[in-house]
Amino acid sequence: MRRFIKSLFGKVIGQLVILTLVLPSITLALFTRAEAQVAVLPLWAVTEFKNLKSPGTNFGKTASTAVASELGKIGTFDVIPDESIKRAADNLGITLPADGIVNLMRLGQEVKASTIVSGEIVNYVVHSVGGGRQASVALRVVVYDVASALAVNGAVQEGVSTIRSGNVTDDTLIGDAIGQASSEAIRNIHSRALPFGTVLNTQENKALINKGSRAGFQPGQEVVVIRNGDQVATARVTDVEPDSSYIVASRMIKGIQPGDKVRVVFQIPNLVLNPDGSTHTIQPKNHAFPSGLVSVLLVLGVIAALVGGGNGGSQDTATDVTAEATR
Repeated sequence: MRRFIKSLFGKVIGQLVILTLVLPSITLALFTRAEAQVAVLPLWAVTEFKNLKSPGTNFGKTASTAVASELGKIGTFDVIPDESIKRAADNLGITLPADGIVNLMRLGQEVKASTIVSGEIVNYVVHSVGGGRQASVALRVVVYDVASALAVNGAVQEGVSTIRSGNVTDDTLIGDAIGQASSEAIRNIHSRALPFGTVLNTQENKALINKGSRAGFQPGQEVVVIRNGDQVATARVTDVEPDSSYIVASRMIKGIQPGDKVRVVFQIPNLVLNPDGSTHTIQPKNHAFPSGLVSVLLVLGVIAALVGGGNGGSQDTATDVTAEATR
């Protein structure tokens, strides 16, 4: 046996046996590494924008193309090609731009997107500036979560084209302004890191999540609770610690369970066209109950109880008292 092992043939056989034993482990390690490197990115879809000023023109398509291009540069998700969006719309019998949130969500589900982006061109104008001409555009971009049909991010943005002289068309200037507005809007959306969390445990309509103020959670924020791509509840953030928070359900659909994902919903400003052609932004109302008002009401309640206790014989009672937050 020793002679066989020391022989050339024996050494070759020994190496082959070792390789046979080790090869499965090497193959498994390489496969696992390759699988980890090929990460599946979230799918985002961008649909044609509505042109509120001149419906039927191509500026809505120009806006969606520009927004999709800017999103593609980020690299943290896959943007579904425009041809796939058009094919899905044809299959569903939806005319683009999609009319209504229901059709928009149907379109997102058809292309299997987790997020769908749409918006409106509120206004655009071409005017003379410094011996040339320039266009300005008012754009509103809205990012929807397909599972919940809620707007979770977005931006309102004005864009201006470069000043050009000579024989340049209005469409060229407006397209340039749309590109500028789209670039800035996506930059703002991407820079706004909306926090995500995971439910740790639940108690009736209240749940503890694993993220807190360090991750960006704040009292009063509206959140959507998702399980396996489906919305199961909407809730509002209440008590916040550095590394944990509580949410209280405002609408139960399937109930909240440990492991559910929590996503903050961003309140998107509205862009309104004025009669003179200018635009103004309307900020959404914050529905959170003011913590300062809570403290004031508690103090007033204690004082009222003390005063009432000290005048037990008196029958005079204050009625129709309303506590309001100061503006």
